[in-house]
Amino acid sequence: MARDPEAVQGQVFRQGLAEVRGLVADFDPELVVMFGVDHVRAYQPIVPAVSVIAKASGLGDAGSPTGEYDVPADQVVALAADLLAHDVDVALTHETVLDHGFGQTFADLLGSLGARPVVPVHINCAEEPMISCTRAVRIGELVGQHFAEDPRRILYLATGGLSHAPQALAQGVRGMDEEERRRVNMEGSEVALAWLNEDWDRRFLANIATTERGWIADMEPTMVEEAGCGANEVRSWLAAWAAGGRPLRTVAYEPVTEWITGMGVVAS
Repeated sequence: MARDPEAVQGQVFRQGLAEVRGLVADFDPELVVMFGVDHVRAYQPIVPAVSVIAKASGLGDAGSPTGEYDVPADQVVALAADLLAHDVDVALTHETVLDHGFGQTFADLLGSLGARPVVPVHINCAEEPMISCTRAVRIGELVGQHFAEDPRRILYLATGGLSHAPQALAQGVRGMDEEERRRVNMEGSEVALAWLNEDWDRRFLANIATTERGWIADMEPTMVEEAGCGANEVRSWLAAWAAGGRPLRTVAYEPVTEWITGMGVVAS
């Protein structure tokens, strides 16, 4: 998307993103709780299954923004303590640099990385082992409970997904520099295109348009087989869905072949 500055590709998705940007502006959030993903950049020597982040800046990869996030560290620590009290072994990241798995969507919807206070919650979706999708839902539910009595207007935001399998990620990006990642992805674009699965994407979007959860355990065993390794990132969607506790309306969906990705945007 960032490599298409003329905005020729993904018109349906772009229009949906613009609609949701308007919804966010109307809601005027006082705090954003963001469930995001990392592509083995922020987390390399140690990869926590789940982490809350007390200080962060933007890496600027893939055209994503740079700068500092406005993170209320005391509130992040309080969330970590609450999750630990509920038997979630969450890590506390004191400082890190986040890639486009956080920054691109945050800036697209809110304008800049420092536009609103944000509590970043990282869920590992890039490398095995990962928490189950059911566990991601439970973590989201607990985050929602933590902020339930907070009088502020809180926006739950997620990034990642839907069906895709960039070949650097599929082969294992650990040890690759940025140039090699890009080369492997570009050379493997035709292979990756085979993982774009519109039927799977639409089934997932239909399921989160309810509050029913019985489908999640059935989806997970074949998720990567059907929709590629990038589909692991729907864990972040599920966490935000559970935190908000409301059905999510599909604002737009489009399988964008140039981006080798099923692109969707939803809102409550």
